[in-house]
Amino acid sequence: MTRSDIRGTTGRNRTGTRFSRLRRLLLAAVLMAVASPAAASAELAFKPALDVSVGDFPQDVASADLNGDGYNDLVTANSNSDDVTVLLGGPVGLLSAGGDFPAGNGPQAVEASDLNRDGNLDLAVANIISSDVTVLLGTGTGSFGAPNSFAAGSQPRDLVVGDFNDNGRPDLAVANGTDPGNVSVLLGTGSGAFGAPTNFLAGQFSRSVKKGDFNDDGIVDLVTANGGTSDVSVLIGTGSGTFAAPASFATAFAPNAVAVSDLNNDGKQDLAVANAGFAAVSILLGTGTGSFGAKTDFATPAAALSVVIGDLNADGIPDLGAGGSTFTSYLIGTGTGSFGPANSLGSTDTYAMVAADLDDDGARDLVAAIGSVDEVSIFLNSPVPSATPAALAFGTPTPVPQGTVSAPGLLSFTNDGVAPMKIDGFTFTGTNPGDFFVGSDTCRQMLLEGQSCSARLFFAPKAAGARSATVTAQSNVPTNPSATLGGIAGALPQGPTGSTGLDGQAGPTGPAGPQGDPGKFAAITKVAVSGPARVRKGSKNSYKVTATNTGNSKATGAGVSATGKGVNSSLGIGSVSAGANKSVNLKLKVSKTGKVEIKFKVTSDNAGGKTVKKKVTVVK
Repeated sequence: MTRSDIRGTTGRNRTGTRFSRLRRLLLAAVLMAVASPAAASAELAFKPALDVSVGDFPQDVASADLNGDGYNDLVTANSNSDDVTVLLGGPVGLLSAGGDFPAGNGPQAVEASDLNRDGNLDLAVANIISSDVTVLLGTGTGSFGAPNSFAAGSQPRDLVVGDFNDNGRPDLAVANGTDPGNVSVLLGTGSGAFGAPTNFLAGQFSRSVKKGDFNDDGIVDLVTANGGTSDVSVLIGTGSGTFAAPASFATAFAPNAVAVSDLNNDGKQDLAVANAGFAAVSILLGTGTGSFGAKTDFATPAAALSVVIGDLNADGIPDLGAGGSTFTSYLIGTGTGSFGPANSLGSTDTYAMVAADLDDDGARDLVAAIGSVDEVSIFLNSPVPSATPAALAFGTPTPVPQGTVSAPGLLSFTNDGVAPMKIDGFTFTGTNPGDFFVGSDTCRQMLLEGQSCSARLFFAPKAAGARSATVTAQSNVPTNPSATLGGIAGALPQGPTGSTGLDGQAGPTGPAGPQGDPGKFAAITKVAVSGPARVRKGSKNSYKVTATNTGNSKATGAGVSATGKGVNSSLGIGSVSAGANKSVNLKLKVSKTGKVEIKFKVTSDNAGGKTVKKKVTVVK
């Protein structure tokens, strides 16, 4: 048995053994830069809740990779429908229904673990009315076999899986909500079956049980949250499947859930306790000898039913998720065992929570089991974008003549959040969106925490006077980053008028002289567009745009924009060599149906431009 076998539980943060592929890459980068000072914590934000239906009145939720595809899944224990609901995860955090599987009478808690040692995750469910534990053996595909029941103590409220007798086989510990309270230990056979329960005394009305190594002897210990005696009971393990008499440590009123982790980075396990009768989470710091110091309470919006521990903002410090009948929130840890104020996520009636990376982006997400509406609320960790500067101005102090292209303006986009940000393109809106375009950008990549990209924007006025628009980066955040654009345009440029000379007598025509040097110039005089003439509304289609420079000097800063009914996109071409052509593939998505005329306009810094039109039929 390894130390990780003992220290693997942090409240409802049961994520199995999968470790995010992206997080491994980030860890490698950190190890290469150990001499660098630590970066400041990223801003933490979550996307709006994704609510997914489950069985009747979910009391608990756990997360693990149940079908072996590398993505964390969810399972809920549904107390009124006497079953568990499996929801399968995917690359964007969206969940598909894995199915409902029968359990005992009144499921209260669920754990995912390999109970028969076949490499597939199984489920153990504590049932309060039938006073037993249901075991569902997994197939490795996200489905489960027929239920098998094993007697527990009276009124089981929670359970945890661990190797309590150090024989390499998973055992069960069940918290029973009785007076006096106790913990039932069921020793496993290694085949998914369990022996008769042996009860060990705990506090009154035990509602939650977790495992840990509280005296640092390498043997699994247990802790229960006791609603009737307003304390936690610590049961020190012997390594033979038995436990010593409980030691009690006071919490706030009526604790309902307990989570275990090292909250102050001293190498000793601490406790976080959700109190059903008091609006706070109680923190008890461990001494490493099996005892705990006096509680410190950190306020929550109301009495708390659930607590989970996880590093939500990727700073290496444990944070908290907490929920109750009127709130779901998170509290940021300081690394000293204290926590900041509660930040609301909006959902209510949260009976249990789990912290897990559901979309494999390296950032922990939060999930809340919402009992009264038969749902889980999924809060995906979100990028936090910013655009710098907030506004770009062209044509000051010298206006940009109509029909020409300005010098470029640089716009930067930064991800200040924890989750990666991806920018797919840019759109222009406002009064004069066709007067601005993106010549080139470095943003078509994944931007990790603190990373930035840039876009070169140009002003090509179609009329004189003040012109304006807004540019928006299309990204994977709830509110896309944008900047305002303004430009002052001058009138069309006019050449000087020469003086009129006297009419003289025409002389004889002399011989033609040699042709002079035309000088250096660049000229975009030809533009060709190829692509589908019939597309579906809302689908992305690629159009090949070829610009030809017929001059004898390189054209620079070339770009193409496409506009029309329901169309607005742009892409940088870059430089075009003298006497050559260059092609790019511009992806378009048309939002209107019918016959659409799309104008493809190629502009440049020094070679003028050219516009061609293409008619496209758009169907639903």
